[in-house]
Amino acid sequence: MLCASRWGKVAAAATPSTLIHKFGVTEIYFTGEAGGIAPQLKVGDIVIGQSFIQHDMDTTPIFHRFEIPLICVTAIQADEARVGTAKDAIIHAIESKQLFRDIQASDLDKFHIQFPTVHCGLIASGDRFFSEEKDKKQMLEDLPGVLCVDMKGAAVAQVCYEHGIPFSILRTISDSANHDAVEEFQAFIQQIAGHFSAQYDSMYFANQRSKRIGLFCCPKPMYGSMQSVC
Repeated sequence: MLCASRWGKVAAAATPSTLIHKFGVTEIYFTGEAGGIAPQLKVGDIVIGQSFIQHDMDTTPIFHRFEIPLICVTAIQADEARVGTAKDAIIHAIESKQLFRDIQASDLDKFHIQFPTVHCGLIASGDRFFSEEKDKKQMLEDLPGVLCVDMKGAAVAQVCYEHGIPFSILRTISDSANHDAVEEFQAFIQQIAGHFSAQYDSMYFANQRSKRIGLFCCPKPMYGSMQSVC
């Protein structure tokens, strides 16, 4: 089942909920973009989420900061075996240059993309677009291990966690979450993001044909047809 999600945590959470309850999927696979927070990340790098925190979750003093109320969890953890599977598939795509298929060399050069690095770690999600250096620095102080920020991943992870559904969440770094973020993000979405997601998906699903997997991406996938479920 292939579909697209809209922006924000609520919209993102609605998508896997629909896939689980209406279509009976038994696994969720989610690709999309994120702003790079960790200094080692570059535009075009890939982050595979190992853990997910909602950076705008703060119900102190009733609960600890970042803790999801009533389920006593701060960070949702992904299955390490699935993280490893995704990492192997992406590395193969980079080394074989399949990841760059259908992308103009001039577009790759524009973003200085040659050999993207694959990172595994913490993704922080919230209903906010990061475009100021001071906010980026504050995020690193609040969550020193964070790699990138998005507006969807942790919400999807929570839905999967509460329903007992395994999931994989991949993020391509579209911008540096600083003063250049708006321009970088919009150009990256138009020229690179959909192509990368299409390659991730085709390789991941090469050996998954018999499973009921819900795949979704955001915001502008490059597929011939797509069904939206929310």
